[in-house]
Amino acid sequence: MAVTAFISFSAVSVRAQAAGVAGVWKLNEAESNNPNGPAPAAAPQRGRSGARGGGDNFDATGGAARPGAGAQQMSQLSPEETSRIRMMMQLMNKAAQSLEIIVEGGDVTIKQDGSGFPKQNADGKKFSLRNPQIGEVDIKIKIDAKGMTREVTTQDDLKVVETYTLSADGKSMTVTVKPSQPVMKIEDAKIKRVYYRQ
Repeated sequence: MAVTAFISFSAVSVRAQAAGVAGVWKLNEAESNNPNGPAPAAAPQRGRSGARGGGDNFDATGGAARPGAGAQQMSQLSPEETSRIRMMMQLMNKAAQSLEIIVEGGDVTIKQDGSGFPKQNADGKKFSLRNPQIGEVDIKIKIDAKGMTREVTTQDDLKVVETYTLSADGKSMTVTVKPSQPVMKIEDAKIKRVYYRQ
């Protein structure tokens, strides 16, 4: 009986907290910062050195990495791993012009420009999904009174943390995206996306 009551309370709590992020949101590019990540730089050429980097000394966002990120680090990743990381970064860096967040009990569905992710648990516990291009990904979503956090970790140890923060009046929401990977140099582009409730 006590366990049932706890589960029911948890479900109600998630619904109450999620009410703030649930709804349709539209991107305001003027108030955003690097909404689509850093501008892509020219791809470095193998075997050449200089300020733009030599060999495979580049980051996952398409720009040249700073000295020290080096070919030695990159060599620890296979071409397949590097390709999957870059593909994931391209997906995560693309800002949706519109967001629809649907909350049903303890589950959440996030639709970006009309296309939705599968329904996902929003209890802060890790669950796994498989993408044919990216491979296995672990996802954790947590909703509270301030907004929502979604943490995505790929099989190649790329971790992307999205933080959705509501304004005090609930009329706007700021989304930040922070990627990291233990081997590949990924520059923090200070992505900030500002959305307004529709």
